[in-house]
Amino acid sequence: MKRIFFVVFLLCLETACNTAKNNPLPAQLSDKALVPGFKEVRTEFTRSDDPIIKKQSLERVKQLAKAYPDTMFHQKGSFSLLIISGGGDYGAFGAGLLNGWTKSGSRPTFTTVTGISTGALIAPLAFAGPKYDATLKKVYTTITTKDVLSNKPVLWTLLTGGSALKGTKPLQDLIARHVDEKLLDDIAKGYYQGRRLYVGTSNLYSRKLVVWDMTRIAASKNPERVQLFRKILLASASIPVVMPPVYFDVMANGKPYTEMHVDGSTTFAVFLSRLGSDIKTAKKHFKLKQKPNVKIYVIRNNQNQFHYKVIKPKLLVIGKRAIESVTASQGAADVIFIYLCALIEGVDFNLANVPNEFDSNSEELFDTQRMNQLYQIGYSKAVKGYPWQKIPPDVRALHGD
Repeated sequence: MKRIFFVVFLLCLETACNTAKNNPLPAQLSDKALVPGFKEVRTEFTRSDDPIIKKQSLERVKQLAKAYPDTMFHQKGSFSLLIISGGGDYGAFGAGLLNGWTKSGSRPTFTTVTGISTGALIAPLAFAGPKYDATLKKVYTTITTKDVLSNKPVLWTLLTGGSALKGTKPLQDLIARHVDEKLLDDIAKGYYQGRRLYVGTSNLYSRKLVVWDMTRIAASKNPERVQLFRKILLASASIPVVMPPVYFDVMANGKPYTEMHVDGSTTFAVFLSRLGSDIKTAKKHFKLKQKPNVKIYVIRNNQNQFHYKVIKPKLLVIGKRAIESVTASQGAADVIFIYLCALIEGVDFNLANVPNEFDSNSEELFDTQRMNQLYQIGYSKAVKGYPWQKIPPDVRALHGD
């Protein structure tokens, strides 16, 4: 009886401690929340009228004009935008593609990179340039599930009302090994050239995508910049229920609160940030008769069609399959949205995705053999000159192509 009482006491104590740590931001203050010590480093994806976006677009086009005058004013070359999707260990496809693209000699310097979920982990290395290709290859061809997740007793999690089935200490360590002062210094150099790196996380309270300006964070003088940078990457890759949410400390009306963030792909599988605002601002500020040439490259770390697959009736396996189904459907729609934006703005659209014929029977969340296969597929296609799709497959299907 004493043992039972002691266990119940511990459960109550843990629940009380977890509650005390979390001071949720009230809805009426959601548009006033700021990250302490960091100025204007994030916006909501749906807030296109945000004055911060307008101000930062002007700042950015001035920087781009100074760093790339021929592209801005004379239509020589183009500004290249790279958009990287989620997809778990299928991110190995994108890692291989980027390495092969470098080897082909045709990989451009990206003026904008956006990443979400596993794409958020790839994006900083892609933005910082080819000298980080070896790191990208190592991460996406050698890790296992144990390098990302730690086991937790499921019964204990259920009894304590825990927030996740697995722990993320291994993933935190993995991020810390590769995201350091040196990487942020390299990313900060891009900031002063008008280049931007954006990462998306999902705010579970508002159910909206939050877009973080990682270049602005990297260029910050705040000594906590590396810690915040790592925390955002962790949040963007934290699959709900499987992995615990990440709490961000914010200030609103002079008082401290917290926000709960998870995997960015729960709101968008891929996202394009501020293209229209930047083009409009450049044309207006510089009185351009013709807008600069822009190319959009979308790496979708997933397939467009999926294989029939019998799965084991296990919690994690079912959850993984269900999440994959939702994000796959959402991903197709998000790619079409970006394609439509490209049509409206008159920019060149390019899409890469995992070949539909690829199949894997492994039920591991991060399978090293599968990742090596996907890496090689992306690499071999890109090294010969990637056959980019100009129209999303689902749009082509509507036309009967």
